[in-house]
Amino acid sequence: MSEKAREMTASAEQITQMKKELLYQISYCLPEAEEMIRQAARMGCLERNAEYEVALEEKEYVVKRIKELMYVISNCKIV
Repeated sequence: MSEKAREMTASAEQITQMKKELLYQISYCLPEAEEMIRQAARMGCLERNAEYEVALEEKEYVVKRIKELMYVISNCKIV
């Protein structure tokens, strides 16, 4: 099945929920992840800093989720 054949659809309620999650990810999760990075960086050597690695992974996850939500919201057809 081609990409065009698989059209994304969602209800208006689902889109509203995704928009709420997007706002939460941007306004709360992303700043929280960035603060975790700053705090972990203050601990010293970044090469062996497990907290720093975890914080980077958390931020990467949040950014990926934000991009996914933005893509779906922008490209989804409301049914």
